[in-house]
Amino acid sequence: MSKKPGFLYLFTMGMTIIYVAIGIFLLFSSNAAELLPEWRHIALGLIMFIYAGYRIFRLKRIQQQIEKEQSTN
Repeated sequence: MSKKPGFLYLFTMGMTIIYVAIGIFLLFSSNAAELLPEWRHIALGLIMFIYAGYRIFRLKRIQQQIEKEQSTN
């Protein structure tokens, strides 16, 4: 019997998608280059991608915890 993902899992997934979208915007948008001149928009975009990677890692840990709890029940 599969259990629905909890609120924390869904929230983390949603925020990860938002961080990736912001990273793409910062890297490829000319508007971001105007707001953050020189290299700053590139640095912030890369930081957003790195943080999204961390969130993906967290998603995997949450999923493993859910599977572990299901196997013990």
